[in-house]
Parts: sequence; structure tokens; C-alpha cells
Amino acid sequence: MLCFVGMVDIRLLRYLVAVADSGSVAGASRALQMSQPSLSRQLRVLERELGLQLFVRGTGPLRLSAAGHGFLPIARDLLIRHGRALSAARSMSTGSIQRLRIAASATTIADVLAPFIGSHADGAVRLAISEAQADCAYEAVDAGGADLALSITAAPPHLANVHIADFYLYAYVSDTHSWAQRSRIDLAELAGPPLILTPSSGSFRVLIPALERERLQYSLTDLVPIPRVALALAAAGHGVAVLSDDPVFGVHALTITSANKGPLMVSLFASWDPNHYGVLVLERLARDLRTFCAAHWPLGDGNPIHRL
Repeated sequence: MLCFVGMVDIRLLRYLVAVADSGSVAGASRALQMSQPSLSRQLRVLERELGLQLFVRGTGPLRLSAAGHGFLPIARDLLIRHGRALSAARSMSTGSIQRLRIAASATTIADVLAPFIGSHADGAVRLAISEAQADCAYEAVDAGGADLALSITAAPPHLANVHIADFYLYAYVSDTHSWAQRSRIDLAELAGPPLILTPSSGSFRVLIPALERERLQYSLTDLVPIPRVALALAAAGHGVAVLSDDPVFGVHALTITSANKGPLMVSLFASWDPNHYGVLVLERLARDLRTFCAAHWPLGDGNPIHRL
């Protein structure tokens, strides 16, 4: 198989390295199992194609020139990368993924992917995670920046799409709040207290349309970029944080019920290119993630928060 770096046959670089490592054309020809005249001709071809005199030729043994010493590390690097490229190509041809790239929102990364990776992910596949907006992570798949995306909206038709889980939306209050002894509230009750929301989260994209559908007036006390900060503000008594994140800082969680829609939930979907070379790996990962979520965040009556 021929592989060219620019217009240079990769085998010519291998000949250069062999001569440098063995210290002579004779030693290199034995290691390469080729004749000395043939190897010498190939070295001259390499010099001609590079436009460099790589060797000093005279009455003594062949030795590297200054240009040869300067180019040798480059040749070694190209051979290493060539080997890695062939290895990756062979792996891809079998449907394997050496480094699986996932795009997801910060909340999904922290509350879903991190526990999944730590407990159940296949150690044979290296996962690389990148942050994306909650409702458009699948754009990273289209752009080639991710193999699989996790998003709160279903992907467009040209991508494979699997429903992973539904997560309850919670109203979080301090342990001294008047709601602290309850397990659920009606959506209409959120029209009264000041709300603490995270605009980039899936919960924001579910709650606001739900309030507007029922023509409920609401008051915002804080819009914060990080869900954990919203929970801290709720714990300090500054308002009601509405999120799907796991609770911290001793906040109390209440499920939110709409008279028309039932419990408010955030859905999570996985999407990928159906023509991806590693489609079987991606499908298996999506199934494993769905099983993991079903076990750790079961849907049911009452307050279903599951602490990991």
C-alpha cells in the first residue's frame, strides 16, 4: 500500500530512518531485506523529491548531512502518524470507535453522563465530552464535532433518534419555606413566588411555555447561568428554583403538575448519523444510557428524586 506525504512515498521515509538507525546502507538493506544498490537508488529518489541533500557521500561511510539530521525527526514523526492513521482506519473499518465524542448540555454532563461514565460506561471506548446548548446539541453531529449528541429536543429526520429518558421538573425551596412539607405543587402556584431560573437549561425551555400556555403571570427574581447557583439561591430563601437537576444545599424538591399536561418533564434524546461507521457502538451506548437512566431516575408517584 502506498501512502504519500505531499508527493513523497512513505516508504522512502522509512528507508531514511532505517539507514539512520542502522548506521549504514549495508545494515539498513539487511533490516529491510533489499539490496544495497536498490536502497541507495531509493535514497536518491527521496533527496530529489524533497530537494534536499540528506547524505554526505565520499570515500567514507554514508552519513547524514546537516539537512538529513534536521529532517530525520520530521520523518520519524510522519511515520508514527502514518502508523496511527492506518490503525485508526482499520479500527473504523470494523465499526469500532476508539474515541467516542459526545455533545450535551452542562446539566446533562454533570447529572447524567458523569454518573453513567463512572459506573457503567464501556471502558474499552474512550469518551470525549463537549458542552452544547440544551436544545441543539445535535448540530454538533451535523458539523462533525460529535459522534453522538444528547438533547432535550428530538433530532431532525436525517439523524437517528432515540428517546433516553424523561426527568421530572422540580420546584426547589428552602427547608423553611411554607411548601417544604409538600411533595408537589400545581403549575398555577408558580405564578405567585419569585422564580430563579437558568435560561440555558432544559427546564427553562419547558417551564416558560407551560406558564404561557395557561396564561399565568410569573415573577423572575434571578436568571443565573449555573443551575447549582440557582439551587444555592433557593436554599438561601431568595425564591423558588425550577430545575431538573439533583438537589444540593438541603433544598426541598416538589414535582410540578399541570392540570392539562400532568407532571412537567424534560425529555432527553440521543441522536447520531445513521451512516456512521460505528453505528452499532452508538446504538449500544444509547441503549445502555437509557437502561441506566431508567434505573436511577424511575418515574412514578410521589417525589421520585433518586440520589446517585
